[in-house]
Amino acid sequence: MVILIRVQIFGLKIKFAILMVYSVFFQIFNARQLALKLIANVTYGYTAAGFSGRMPCAELADSIVQCGRSTLEKAISFVNANDNWNARVVYGDTDR
Repeated sequence: MVILIRVQIFGLKIKFAILMVYSVFFQIFNARQLALKLIANVTYGYTAAGFSGRMPCAELADSIVQCGRSTLEKAISFVNANDNWNARVVYGDTDR
């Protein structure tokens, strides 16, 4: 509520402040998704390599791939289902 009042009173200065808040959230969420991606990739690498892997476990590697595929398919469906965005996914790396 305070942000909306200040936007009406101060104009451009608050628009810049809102943009900075968005930028901070973007950086936080981008760092989180990158961390999850790296953890999944390293875990997959450790568990998928049967001969030279340090901790071979094909079931765990398959679960990681399935979880990634499921998340990607949900994101694609979410974007394609929202007509207000006027957007559609044209590429998704799902191996299907």
